[in-house]
Amino acid sequence: MRKLAALLVSLCLLLAAPATWASGARTVDAAMQDLVSLLSDTQTQEYTDARTTHQVQNAAKWVLVFFTLEGFAGSNDYTLYMAVFEPDFGRDTPEHEGRKHASGEVDKYRLVGYAPVGGKGWREVDFAKFKVDSDTIILQTTEYRDSDSMSTPSQPGRAVFKVQPRQVVEVLPPGQAPAPAAAGKTSAAPRGPH
Repeated sequence: MRKLAALLVSLCLLLAAPATWASGARTVDAAMQDLVSLLSDTQTQEYTDARTTHQVQNAAKWVLVFFTLEGFAGSNDYTLYMAVFEPDFGRDTPEHEGRKHASGEVDKYRLVGYAPVGGKGWREVDFAKFKVDSDTIILQTTEYRDSDSMSTPSQPGRAVFKVQPRQVVEVLPPGQAPAPAAAGKTSAAPRGPH
């Protein structure tokens, strides 16, 4: 019940936040600090060594950030997340349209959306192995078999996510029900494999 309440509070805060992120776009790191704060409670911590950031070579020039929150509500559970950012070329200030650093990197990014992608008892995700195809992100996962311990999932799998305006949504193949553990993991804080 606590996890559901925390998820609802986080969702409400996040829905209020996009206007701020859109008008006051910032670096990916600064936006990530805000996102982690929104998803956390007083006992949750980001496992910072597990965070990985990838610049995607697609038309939208996404930046994917995989991160792990752990210790939600004082538990030893962890949840793995993926956040998608896109460059914001100063749309609210036309004189800075398309401004880039000498290195070619844009100044500001805005959050497109995020989603929980795995966690303890649900599935593990290889943050280095993914594929982007148009508006779809395919992650390489390891799922839990009934006989697996909580520390060693063994079933190779994949998870497919669609990037939509202001959200990232998991897409299940036709006829496939969501994994039972996934329902309980959506609001838990994640921790990456140590």
